[in-house]
Amino acid sequence: MSDFVHYFSLGFIKITYLDLFVHILFITALCGVYTFKSIRLIATYIGCFILGYLITFFLSAFEVINIPTTLLFYLLPLTTIVVSISNFFLKKNAFTNKYSPHNYRYFLALAGGLLHGLDLPVAIETVLKSDNLFLPMLGFIVGVLFALLLIISFLLITVFIITYLLRVNIREWNLILSGACAGISIYIILNALFYSTALK
Repeated sequence: MSDFVHYFSLGFIKITYLDLFVHILFITALCGVYTFKSIRLIATYIGCFILGYLITFFLSAFEVINIPTTLLFYLLPLTTIVVSISNFFLKKNAFTNKYSPHNYRYFLALAGGLLHGLDLPVAIETVLKSDNLFLPMLGFIVGVLFALLLIISFLLITVFIITYLLRVNIREWNLILSGACAGISIYIILNALFYSTALK
C-alpha cells in the first residue's frame, strides 16, 4: 500500500506541481473556455485526453516508444499553442453564453494526451526494473486522474465566477484565457531554446 500512496502522490504532483505545469496549461486551454452548461462536453474531451495519455504512457514506460526529453520541452507547450489558436475560432450559440460541440476538438484532446503521456517520470522508470509493477503504476495513474479532476473543478468554478457573477462574456473570457495560455507556452519554448543554447 505504501507503494500505491507514493506513486499516487507522484502522479498527482506530475500534473499539479507548478514546475511541471505544461499539462495544466493544455487542460486549461482545452476546457477552460467552457461553463458548467458544457460539463458533458468537458468530460468527453478529458476522456479523450486520458485515453491518449494512457496509451503513450504505457508504450513509453515499456520502451516501445522513446522520445528524447529535450524534444518534449518543445512539443508539450506547442500542443497548448495549437489548442489556444483553435479557441479563437470557436463560435458561440446565438442565444446562450456557451459554445457548441466541435468534433475536431476530440482529436486535439486525444493528440494532446498522446504527446503528454510520453513525458515519463524518472521514478516510474526505476519501478519498471522491479517485479512489482501493478501498485506503483496504478497509484501513478489514479494520482493523475485525481489531479485532473481537481483542475477541472477549479476551472469550472473560476469560469462560473467570471461569466455568471462578474458577467464577463464567454467570448471575452476565451480571448483572455487562450491568449494567456499561448503566451506562457511561447515563453516556455523560448526559455527551453535559451537554456539549450546556453549549454552549448
